[in-house]
Amino acid sequence: MSDDGWRAPWADEREKFDIQLAQGTIAERQLAAVFTTGKIEVKSESYWWERTGNIAIEYWSNGKPSCIAVTEAEVWAHQLKSKDGAVLVTLLFPIERLKQLAREAIRDDRVKLQGGDGGRQKFALVRLIDIFKTDDDERRRKTTPIVTRETGAP
Repeated sequence: MSDDGWRAPWADEREKFDIQLAQGTIAERQLAAVFTTGKIEVKSESYWWERTGNIAIEYWSNGKPSCIAVTEAEVWAHQLKSKDGAVLVTLLFPIERLKQLAREAIRDDRVKLQGGDGGRQKFALVRLIDIFKTDDDERRRKTTPIVTRETGAP
């Protein structure tokens, strides 16, 4: 703390190290459990996601619910591939979160009908930017002060 009573915004972070370490350890164990004993559904998507800014989540095939609509998995792994087929990133979703995003896309008519093999599938087009939004985003944006490097204060 300086003589004028100002305290660096990141100072509390060092004091919380033990709590953050414990939280990190718990998260690592939870993820390890998913990979060793959990059910994971893995889908991969070629370069169309780059062109559209969406990922396509299948929910209907051959006249009946499929993929996200019927999965028994706990986690959905969605690989985004480049044009040459290399995996650039794998996104991991809790199933309920991805179902929520797919429902919102369908509600907003962001769907691709007659897609996939033989045009028999329907897909919810989930915008990549929506993946990272939360219900609190608007409130947080309005109430979070901006800290500048020059002043260290809002």
